[in-house]
Amino acid sequence: LYWLSIGDIYCAGSGHAGDCCGKLVNLIKHCCLGGSLFLSVLFVVVSYSMLHEDDTISELVRPMIVSRVQSYLTWIPIWFVLPCVGFFHVWHMEDKALSAAK
Repeated sequence: LYWLSIGDIYCAGSGHAGDCCGKLVNLIKHCCLGGSLFLSVLFVVVSYSMLHEDDTISELVRPMIVSRVQSYLTWIPIWFVLPCVGFFHVWHMEDKALSAAK
C-alpha cells in the first residue's frame, strides 16, 4: 500500500506515458479506498445483524478496540527504536543531513 500511495510521484514528469501511469495509479488507489470502505460497511452491517437483543454495540466494538491498543503498544515502541529503519534512526539521519547542508 505504501508504494501504491506514492506511485504517482514516480510517474510524474515522464511525458504522456508517465501521465497515463500516474492516472492509473490514482485510479487503483481510489478503487482500493472504495473497496475497503465498502467492505468495512458490509462487515459492520453483518456484525450488527448478528447481535442478539440483549447484546450491546460496545460488546461488538470492544475486541476491536483491545486489539488496536495491543497493536499500538507493541509496534510503536518497536518501530521507534528499530535500528536502521526505525523512526528515531531516520529522524537522526535527516537531521544530520540538514545540518550538513547548512
